Amino acid sequence: MPWGPAPMISLVLPEDAGPNDPQIDIGTDNPPDLVAYYAGFGDTLIQSFIFRANATDYTYLALVVGGGIPFMALGSSNAAGVNEMETIFQIGANPELILGSGGVGLVAISPGSFFSIRAGAGFGIDGVIQGRGRIDYVFSTANTAAIGAEAVVLTSNNVTYVDGRAYSIEVHELHRPAGGSTLALGNIRRTNLAGAVKINDNCPINGGDTTGQFRGLVRNVSGADITTVVVATIAAFPAGTVQGIGSTTMVRWMEIRDWGDAADYPGAIQI
Repeated sequence: MPWGPAPMISLVLPEDAGPNDPQIDIGTDNPPDLVAYYAGFGDTLIQSFIFRANATDYTYLALVVGGGIPFMALGSSNAAGVNEMETIFQIGANPELILGSGGVGLVAISPGSFFSIRAGAGFGIDGVIQGRGRIDYVFSTANTAAIGAEAVVLTSNNVTYVDGRAYSIEVHELHRPAGGSTLALGNIRRTNLAGAVKINDNCPINGGDTTGQFRGLVRNVSGADITTVVVATIAAFPAGTVQGIGSTTMVRWMEIRDWGDAADYPGAIQI
């Protein structure tokens, strides 16, 4: 989707406002409460466009600079305080349409993106911080070897697990048994076959080719971001071998998703 012109902004005039009415103020003589409101977020109010109902009640459109980036904000003020209804858009070399409140952008539609969330900003629904979706996907259209003892079947890309986030890791593949195998034991290990097990599960094999799936949650609460690969492994149980079957019509795959706020998943293991 190409980046188009800045969005149009509509404001409703007070019912008793007329042409060249003194209730409409444009300039740098900004209301003190509005200046203080943005200063509370570390931002600077540059200019305001005020539709004034009386000495304390008004609707505003303001040019604000936060972190060196100018943005436009729409809101209102009354005796109870300032209410920022929306941050309308960000101005600069990399413009963004930001929907948010309190001077903090939460959702941004940026050049070259249909939808994006600012790094470090949580996207919440009814107070619950949501996941950001897929961060990695790997696949194979080839069969694995016939595996008895545990062996790696898929390896992720190098992924950054952000501090304070939880992640879902999921594996799918068709399992083919031989020599008495009744289960494919699956693990997700950090780094390689010798790495610590982060997720473990088993996939029953019903006497023939059987779709296998295992999934679990990990989280990072270490205090710093962690960048690593993980591997998916399988082993046959109680005996024999098991094979992961892959083809152009039966793809074996592993996917990693940002699942949400780590605090919402206290039972997830540390990555």
